[in-house]
Amino acid sequence: MDEIAQLAQEEARSANSCLVIVNTKISAQAIYRLCKQQAAIPTYHLSTNMCPAHRKAILAEVRTRLEKHEQTLCVSTQLIEAGVDVDFGAVIRFTAGMDSIAQAAGRCNRNGNAPVGQVYVVNPQDENLSMLPDISIGRDKAERVLSDYEENPDKFGKNLIGPEALDWYYQNYFFARAGEMVYPVSEKVIGHSDSLLNLLSVNTQAVAEHSRTKNQAPSIYLRQSFMAAAKAFKAIDAPTRGVIVPFGQLN
Repeated sequence: MDEIAQLAQEEARSANSCLVIVNTKISAQAIYRLCKQQAAIPTYHLSTNMCPAHRKAILAEVRTRLEKHEQTLCVSTQLIEAGVDVDFGAVIRFTAGMDSIAQAAGRCNRNGNAPVGQVYVVNPQDENLSMLPDISIGRDKAERVLSDYEENPDKFGKNLIGPEALDWYYQNYFFARAGEMVYPVSEKVIGHSDSLLNLLSVNTQAVAEHSRTKNQAPSIYLRQSFMAAAKAFKAIDAPTRGVIVPFGQLN
């Protein structure tokens, strides 16, 4: 982490601004504290540990500094990759999926203010992704693409985030997660183990149970269990509870 913090400070001085994107909130806090301790450059932190109003206020301040071309160093989790229009002179991205790396690269020299923007992909040994399987698998498959690119860049049109590289990445990524692509559903959710794909297609278990109890197959064409599938599906499988927190001045 010390080496990454040092690199971030060097890039913030030479490129006038630097964005560090990490995979975990713990890493974001660690890099931010190191940069705050070691540099006189204004340093900012963004993560989902902060309430939305706080993140919005910090991001507005960062944008103002970037527009004025003032030295700025920002350490963030991947929240800054989606739908956030910022332009940094340099970007450091902890290794993740190639899609995340491409998104991070899009935050570097976004407006073409410099002839070249520097994007670094680093793989710290002490980052724990055991609780983030999506990012962990993406990182592993991205490392394969990076290795293959180094051996034969012509195979990928000499573009590390071009269509050929991303296509190869997704082939590896989805092959590694083939068992999850059917969206497994546990017995706790609908009363028996199944998959969303099966519930919305041939629905073998329901058809077999009907045949067993009625001595005949269901006499309907559409045999999907739409209600069970709706109960089981979650676009974002992260049970949370909204809370109200005080922030800013209270009238």
